[in-house]
Amino acid sequence: MISSPFYEELRTNRQLGYIVYATPFEMLETPALGLVVQSPEASAEEIDQAVSEFSDAFEERLSSLSDSDLEREKQAVISKLEEQDRQLSEVSERFWREIDRDATGFASRDRLVAAVKAVDREQLLEVYRRAVLERNRALRVITDSPDEETAASPQARQRPSEAPAG
Repeated sequence: MISSPFYEELRTNRQLGYIVYATPFEMLETPALGLVVQSPEASAEEIDQAVSEFSDAFEERLSSLSDSDLEREKQAVISKLEEQDRQLSEVSERFWREIDRDATGFASRDRLVAAVKAVDREQLLEVYRRAVLERNRALRVITDSPDEETAASPQARQRPSEAPAG
């Protein structure tokens, strides 16, 4: 739901970076959303501000989502989840992931499909607000070239609320 609008706003409309994408991923069995912008021109603060502005605007978009649009989005997720594995390596990876999680009933995908079907607009908004807008568990990674002033001072790259008290 967020991938195309994120790309369109930050890459196409704002021309903020040459690599821009939103992607779901998992870190230690915790679902996450990566919002990635790589730019040779924009500062970390400009990128962070643009991502925050996009996130706020996207909340409004989710709030105004019609029931039929929400169902269409849910069906797209379900279709992706239910795609047949095309290669033996995909089958193996899926089964080993289940085994690693001690889910030997091999029904995780079915449970995830059922969970997606059960999501309503309010639940979606609540999760979005907690996970994206509040940013309590956000990981912000900034890389600079070695000749940048901030390269010598890691504290300069932290948000003000993260900077050590002095």
